[in-house]
Amino acid sequence: LIGRIAAPIFLYFAGYNYAVTKKKKNLNICIDDDRIKNLFVIAFLIQTLLIIYIPAYSSLNILISIIIGLICVDIAENYKIKDVYIYFSSIALIFFSYEIYDYGTLSTLFVLLGFRGHNKRGEIYSLYLGISLISYLVFNSVLFGFGVVQVMAFAGFCILLFYAFLISDFDKTISFDNLQNQTISSIARKFLLLSRYSLEIYFLHISLLIIACGYLYFK
Repeated sequence: LIGRIAAPIFLYFAGYNYAVTKKKKNLNICIDDDRIKNLFVIAFLIQTLLIIYIPAYSSLNILISIIIGLICVDIAENYKIKDVYIYFSSIALIFFSYEIYDYGTLSTLFVLLGFRGHNKRGEIYSLYLGISLISYLVFNSVLFGFGVVQVMAFAGFCILLFYAFLISDFDKTISFDNLQNQTISSIARKFLLLSRYSLEIYFLHISLLIIACGYLYFK
């Protein structure tokens, strides 16, 4: 349940950060950014570990889901495809795609929402955000057979997330690149350092988890 709560936040900020990077570096496609190149490499390494150590796990990992979302953003931007087509085709394909890659086309929804969220917002953004979160609630409730209490708890989380994504101004956060010029606590500096290397940290911990699970699987 915790993973299901964290996933839309993780996916949203993948899209949001890409919007910031794309604007700052004037990128044409996501692969032009070195950080996203690292994402491709790490996604491939994690998938290789899954194939070796947990062959029963057939889905593509969540980093590949993010990559697919970023590619969809690039397609929408470069070919001027209206968001409405991406949103509703993604919703229609949720139950067909989730077994192919983690979170299926829901991942595309939240990556695109994050990308659009940086450029703010308006009524149409609010509508897409609401529809996406309702779809996420329904999908998880059906997939995992949530009871009434679980559905209510998950719905409460989705409502909080709706308002957080809608009203928060994430552009006012402190940049790691400007860390030396900021007056912040030592604890905050440590958290910023962790966030700067979050991809590498994720790779290390998920690799250890995969190897441990693989050991138990073959034991």
